[in-house]
Amino acid sequence: MDRSKNITLAIVATIFMFATVACGADNNAASTLQEELNDSVVPAQTGDADDFMCTFYETMPEYIGGVEALMKFIDDNLKLPECVKSGEVSGTCVIGFVVLPSGDCDEFEVVRSLNEECDAEAIRLLKQMPKWKPGMKKNVPIREKYCVPVKFAKEK
Repeated sequence: MDRSKNITLAIVATIFMFATVACGADNNAASTLQEELNDSVVPAQTGDADDFMCTFYETMPEYIGGVEALMKFIDDNLKLPECVKSGEVSGTCVIGFVVLPSGDCDEFEVVRSLNEECDAEAIRLLKQMPKWKPGMKKNVPIREKYCVPVKFAKEK
């Protein structure tokens, strides 16, 4: 019976220790863990580790005004190619690009293609975007990849 009490006390003490750290009583240990997490680069669990890496940052890049403002920009400036106007093609292409520390966007590429005309229009459109709020790491602007879906559908 004494042994089971000792095991129970050890479990309770361990839970209390983790709860104390998680609740911020030991801010130094928690902040150290957060810094390690922010600095880490973790390879994907499947596939070749050289093909895909996940990096954790404090803040991701953001279009000024948020996602709703970005979608409005796309809706207001998208020129539908003839293949979409005629109803031959509809769907979504995804364009990847890099948000630089200056907030400018560069290195546009097609991540998921719809067709050549739509892909070219999506890249043309996104190259016209105003500056973004860059991603941050330790309060320093960083270079970060970002993807935006651009939907093409016949106007009703």
